[in-house]
Amino acid sequence: MAYSNVLYLALGTERVRAARWHVDRLVEGGVRVTLVVPNHPQWKKLEPPPGVTVRRLGATEPRAALRAARRLLLGRNGPLREVDLLVAGDPQALPVAWAALRRRPELAVRLEPAEEPERRTGLTDLAVVTPWYPSPEDPDSEFVPSALDAVDPSVERISVLHTEEWPYPPQSAAAPHIDVVVERFGPKWSLPVVTGTLRGELTRVAVPNPVQSRAFAEQAEANLRALRAALPTGRIEAPLVHAYGGLAGGLPAVRLARPDARVVVSEQSERLSELLAQPAAKKLYAELLGRAAALLCVNPQLRDLVAAQFPQHAEKLHVLPYPVDPDRFPLRPTPPGNLLRWLHVGELPDERAVRALLAGFARSVGAEPEATLTVVGAGAMAGTVRARARELDIAGRVTLRPAVPAEEYPALLHGHDLLVHLGRHDTFSTVVAAAVVTGLPVFATRSPGAEDVLGGVEPAAGLLVDLTNDPKVVVEGFRELRERLGTLNPAAARTAVLARYGRQAVAAALRRHHGLDSEPLPASAPLAEPVGAGVPAPAGSRSGQLPGPVPGDADRVVVVAISAGNVRRSKAFTHSVVARGMQVDLITADPGAANRVGLGHSVRIHPLAGHEERRPLLRAERLLLRRAPGKILSVARSRTRRMSALRPELTVAVAQWAHNRAAGAFHQKVFNRGYQVVRPLVLWRIARRQAVPKLDLGRTRRVVVSGVDGVTIGWKLARRHPKLPVTTSLAWADDES
Repeated sequence: MAYSNVLYLALGTERVRAARWHVDRLVEGGVRVTLVVPNHPQWKKLEPPPGVTVRRLGATEPRAALRAARRLLLGRNGPLREVDLLVAGDPQALPVAWAALRRRPELAVRLEPAEEPERRTGLTDLAVVTPWYPSPEDPDSEFVPSALDAVDPSVERISVLHTEEWPYPPQSAAAPHIDVVVERFGPKWSLPVVTGTLRGELTRVAVPNPVQSRAFAEQAEANLRALRAALPTGRIEAPLVHAYGGLAGGLPAVRLARPDARVVVSEQSERLSELLAQPAAKKLYAELLGRAAALLCVNPQLRDLVAAQFPQHAEKLHVLPYPVDPDRFPLRPTPPGNLLRWLHVGELPDERAVRALLAGFARSVGAEPEATLTVVGAGAMAGTVRARARELDIAGRVTLRPAVPAEEYPALLHGHDLLVHLGRHDTFSTVVAAAVVTGLPVFATRSPGAEDVLGGVEPAAGLLVDLTNDPKVVVEGFRELRERLGTLNPAAARTAVLARYGRQAVAAALRRHHGLDSEPLPASAPLAEPVGAGVPAPAGSRSGQLPGPVPGDADRVVVVAISAGNVRRSKAFTHSVVARGMQVDLITADPGAANRVGLGHSVRIHPLAGHEERRPLLRAERLLLRRAPGKILSVARSRTRRMSALRPELTVAVAQWAHNRAAGAFHQKVFNRGYQVVRPLVLWRIARRQAVPKLDLGRTRRVVVSGVDGVTIGWKLARRHPKLPVTTSLAWADDES
């Protein structure tokens, strides 16, 4: 280690794991460490190793913690005097690091300690650009490493360029201070950490970014700026570049690749439809597709979504999932004899999913003494899981575990009888694929990832049920699965899944996409036979797959579902309508929701959102409340940015932050309350002009309204077309003709 005395600032709570990991490594290297942390519960349990001095700030509020840290460092007897390296370990520490650098301009400042601080990224055969990769803060990110295992052995040297997001809350009072420092000094401080790997090297670059930001273009541009500043030549020196993470990894790849380089991009985002709804992000995505040789989507739904938006690039679109290593996930010697040991892996989406999981477990097997439920990686829902387990008197049966290292997953799957997967939007479910390969029965909801894995192999591997928060559905589905446990065929399911998701199958396709084979891979070609081909389905089983597109002259049903929640609640009904050979017209203000909940091509969407945003009342509110004051502050910010002093720009940045908070509060608490009264009528007027003329009401069997926001539309259609059935019932009787 090049330093002997390090001051480590960790003033937030988003990078606690990374701070602990780095401090341990520094101490192991014989370095004296002074760790400065806020007075927060996550830090109170810290037991520092010998050689670490912990200075706890007497503040928890972000702005107060920032001021307290500045006073500590710049004080007469502060720790800044004795150190030779200052580590700003999270975004909250950056403003304090800037103040320290003004006091000691010669002080070395880094965002992360490095064993070889002067090492820079070298030449390589394949450069992999990704925002996801195992790191001290996220050691369990296995998507990209598993994909790299399938890279052809002829590619000798692989350089991974990891743009690691450093999140911080944008609503925090410290956010404007962080924004200004990152904008001015980010490239200067984005010194990479370069380490060796088995097949090349890893370059990790920190990218501070407001958490929960929905501006996808800004995120991608931030990754681009950080990576460009970190590379010795400002570009990626490799003949082959593969980006993971869609736009977040793809934009830096296509902008920084050499002109002669082949660029391939992998897409798996569950928020892709939301991304493509943003004009700035969609423009960048078009640039990505124009430069890339291929876009590899992890499931057909994503490929079809991109093809619908960019039909001119359809020949570049392919389906390529992440591989499953059969050697790493061996088939269990004997199948489970009973389904008493439940396992759920991954963060639960919300409290309703927690209730469905725990109540379903309690009602299904809770009375059996040997029944257990293990929840791995519950995340923010961990406290809710514990509280709900106590309410149901099953706390002694429920075990919570943090995310496990990759090497522990096979033993985890072998040690349970049933994988319960309550995902909603996951685009590729690695844990479901791994469970099938190991022979663990799967009980899953119909997210796109689970459906893609279990689609044709469900009768042999487990059961798919509709998305639900109803414990009754879990109980009934579990009872069905338990009754046909003896009909499951783990060996056949494993063979079928590996035919598509196995490392060998993925490696062959990846070699072609990388241009290492002379024979090109046709667009949209399947990797192998459909998953589960040759696996017989027991009588009465549910395949979980929707039929193909229905004829254009088929009978129709109109579904009015304004919000995303309304679309989600109407999914089961929509599936039942399409299964009867009818077409569905969906009138909604959230067109991306259909793809997020997995409706795909089963509906024809009539969006209202864009037209609603152009209504005079909403435009006037945006102009007076946000755009006009925002423009004035933006001009002031650009002028103060040219000043050498930081204080004027910081003052304007704080004013921008206060304006955004005030405008948001007014919109939610004042404007929205009045607008919601007239919104149903506004939506009807939009639907009357934009959606109703496109409906074939002569072939429409009924109009179904999901949610109160669409009642006015349904009522108006009933008034105009008295013979047209209009209902709020999301059910279709089996005896209806």
